[in-house]
Amino acid sequence: MFLQEAVEFLDRLTGIETERELRSELQRILRLWGIDYFCFASYPRPDSKLADVVLSQNVPKFWLDHYGDQNFLHVDAAIKFSRATLYPFKYVDAPDPERKAARLVQDMREAGFDNAVMVPVGGHTGLRGVVWLQGANFKMEAIAFLHIIILYAYERLAHLQMETTTRALSNREKEVLTWSAMGKSAWETGEILRISQRTVEEYLKSATRKLGAANRTHAVALALRDGLITP
Repeated sequence: MFLQEAVEFLDRLTGIETERELRSELQRILRLWGIDYFCFASYPRPDSKLADVVLSQNVPKFWLDHYGDQNFLHVDAAIKFSRATLYPFKYVDAPDPERKAARLVQDMREAGFDNAVMVPVGGHTGLRGVVWLQGANFKMEAIAFLHIIILYAYERLAHLQMETTTRALSNREKEVLTWSAMGKSAWETGEILRISQRTVEEYLKSATRKLGAANRTHAVALALRDGLITP
């Protein structure tokens, strides 16, 4: 059953065009493993908020609000431990020598999320993201098929997000990122494009925000990685 369902899901995956549609498909197939809730997220930066990293989620609102309000994102031991392994692991098994996540784990247990599992998602330069899974009747058999589904679904979600970002970036934002990638300063870019240095800096700031980057250098790196610009 697991194999057939997994193959059929993967066959449909490339035809899914929206996050909402993929979320619905995930809800359906993950129930086979007894999974009630899930959250797909990119790996957070030091200044990230929860809303900045979530790609798709089916999580009770009370828990999502509590996790965000308590700023658990930056003390979450399971997220940190995901950098050290490629394999799924039980949330409560993540090492936490300084006990920074003790409150988080306690609150999870009180919320009935004792069976939560974290799935690391690797990339070319290290950990790309994480996927949180929770179900009162979580079935760990056929975990290999589940792992494949999660990784492929994450890739599709990331692709859909990239397409959204590409459409969101204006042509001028792409231009200033391109010249920045070629080593041009904001003043030099302004001279080339015949706009002011201040205007260039505003375009760079806007593009950095849209890409969810930590700074302009990071924005250029993300744009190059995702093929949004070509220097």
